[in-house]
Amino acid sequence: MTRTKRAKLLVSATIAIIILILVFGTLSGEEAVATDFGAKNLSPSAEHIFGTDWLGRDMLSRTLKGLSLSVVTGMAASAVSALMALIIGVLGASGGKRIDAVSGLLTDACMGLPHILLMLLISLALGGGTSGAATAVALTHWPGLSRVIRGEILQLKESPYIKIASKLGSSPMNIFRKHYLVHLLPQLVTGTVLAFPHAVIHESSLTFLGFGPGSGEPAIGVILSESMQYLMTGTWWLALFPGVSLAALTMLLFAAGNSARILLLPQEEALAAGGNKRIKSGIGRRGTAESRRLKGNRQSQIDDSDFAGNGEPEPASGAVLSVRNLTVSFPKEDEAGISAGFVNGEASGETLKGVDADLRRGKITAVIGASGSGKSLLGEAMTGWISETAEVSGKICLDGEETTADRLRALSGKRISVIPQRLSGLDPLRKIGKQITRGDGSRKAFERAKAALAKVNLDERLMERYPFELSGGMARRLLIAMAIFDGAEIIIADEPSPGIGKEETDRILTYFRALADDGAAMLLITHELSAAEKYADEILVMRSGKITDRVSGDDFRAGRFDNPYTRALYDAAPENGFKMPESEFADFARGETL
Repeated sequence: MTRTKRAKLLVSATIAIIILILVFGTLSGEEAVATDFGAKNLSPSAEHIFGTDWLGRDMLSRTLKGLSLSVVTGMAASAVSALMALIIGVLGASGGKRIDAVSGLLTDACMGLPHILLMLLISLALGGGTSGAATAVALTHWPGLSRVIRGEILQLKESPYIKIASKLGSSPMNIFRKHYLVHLLPQLVTGTVLAFPHAVIHESSLTFLGFGPGSGEPAIGVILSESMQYLMTGTWWLALFPGVSLAALTMLLFAAGNSARILLLPQEEALAAGGNKRIKSGIGRRGTAESRRLKGNRQSQIDDSDFAGNGEPEPASGAVLSVRNLTVSFPKEDEAGISAGFVNGEASGETLKGVDADLRRGKITAVIGASGSGKSLLGEAMTGWISETAEVSGKICLDGEETTADRLRALSGKRISVIPQRLSGLDPLRKIGKQITRGDGSRKAFERAKAALAKVNLDERLMERYPFELSGGMARRLLIAMAIFDGAEIIIADEPSPGIGKEETDRILTYFRALADDGAAMLLITHELSAAEKYADEILVMRSGKITDRVSGDDFRAGRFDNPYTRALYDAAPENGFKMPESEFADFARGETL
């Protein structure tokens, strides 16, 4: 039996037992308080399975009634506590430094006081009783879960798939509903279920100490407290059966809480089974990522003033997206002392230096160069999605008019679409179909999603699967399908081919060529010189943050270029014999790779 099946069985059994306790507890209400002095202190028997107490009351009825009272109290207290944890956790992670500091101080104060003492003080201040005990439990069980939720939100804010969702045009509310809530739900449900047994035990503890329901109510704490004075008379069953029943219930609830997480996180089953449950497909090498560490816990953004006009030449005729004298700088070190910008693996203050580039309708512009030369950073800057630590100057124009980073980000997923380099752009907890359609459940969106998958040779049945079930190559093709879903007219493709076989790569690049021929403007960032050579209309060669050469596709295919660095890159490609560069490019030979 798999872990998932065992978890389903345990959770189902727990729910059934709780329902039975509530039903029988309700039905045994009168019997639990009815006295029969002719049947006092009877030991367990067929007629009285748990025996009777000193007033002749049936202990099974009293135990069921007490457990039902504890279950109801525990449910209410854990639900209120979980709601408090959610509110305080979200405010702490999203409300700014001051609100985070206040929520942190409140959390630390609540966790710093002895738990039982804090509950006693709250219950005493509220006058005790069932409501006082329930309120005391609810107000003291949220800090741990609140910290988990806050940490989860801070981590999610920097997750690639959250940023990719923004780049593909998802609204902040849609991102919150479709990504944040999906990831917070397992933590919230598991925390609530695991708080449930704590609430049951602590409610019983408060009642046992005299700060809960009065002696007239058949609560478990009352039963155990009253039984203490009769243990010396040999009536051991008065404490044993209620105590064992309470312990068994709390242990069952703890186990159910752990099982609930397995059901809410379906990928855990795959990891437990070996971690590589993938659909059969070719899995090639992974692309080499740009070496760059970026600072900050907020989503990357640029102010409207980041791109300022500087009198540079206007965009070329026919250009839909252009940059002029674009310079992107990072501080040598961030506040934590970590280098923020890298060029060829070395910390650098500048990573783009006065770059001019144009994307034209109907054309594919390829950017080639060694790792760390600034290719991916150019794509990020041209779409407005760049680290908040960056200092950006220069001018960016859309349709010939200077624009802002905010406007570019607003067009993400509409006019502008990004194919990310990293596979971590896929949300592991959302089905593939929902990620492609961005939560649109309409029939029209479903048909468009099928068409997008077909363009990259993926079966429509994958829409009911999760990303962890895909191979690396299939996941990369899925990212491409997500980018072309809405028919954007400007496409930034950052290393779209690693992990995909040659046949599939040619198929996808042929489709890119068809998109361009239909009027789309495309920036193809690639290490594959053969792809740039075969499909690009213009090739930009980058080195150390600068464009060192511009070659038309026809000239590149014919070998008509004089720039020595371009020649070094061209000769070093596998299809051109891995020729070593000249001595003037010793740094290229030491560390730069295609």
